[in-house]
Amino acid sequence: MPRDILAKLKEDTPAAWGMMTPQHMLEHLEMSYRIAAGQIQDFEIVTPLEYIEKVRETLWNYQPMPKNYGFPLLPKDKLADLKHENLDTAKKQLLEARKAYLQFFRENPNATTKNAVFGEPSKFEWELLERKHINHHFEQFGLW
Repeated sequence: MPRDILAKLKEDTPAAWGMMTPQHMLEHLEMSYRIAAGQIQDFEIVTPLEYIEKVRETLWNYQPMPKNYGFPLLPKDKLADLKHENLDTAKKQLLEARKAYLQFFRENPNATTKNAVFGEPSKFEWELLERKHINHHFEQFGLW
């Protein structure tokens, strides 16, 4: 994740859709990396088992993630409380979480970790999800 892209993000950068602020978006991405790295796993998979395969297939296409999708681990119709004191701290924590995610899968290439929507993705499926997820939120805030 290029630092120069993150440098474009300011406290007042408007979202093209949704109610997230720039800091909420960064903290959401940080949480996603911590989930992928197995650091956060105390949640249920919300997608019924009979639909997991079909949902996971969406990782393999170039269709963008839907706008205004309600991620099941975030509060519905309101913003989550911020964890970090400011945007710069959130940027640093996001980069640290991504580094831990990459390290986790370097050390555990055959691991699967739980995801609330996609079940238990493999390393490669997490990489596909990362691509879609980063594109989704960076487009949301005009970062590319």
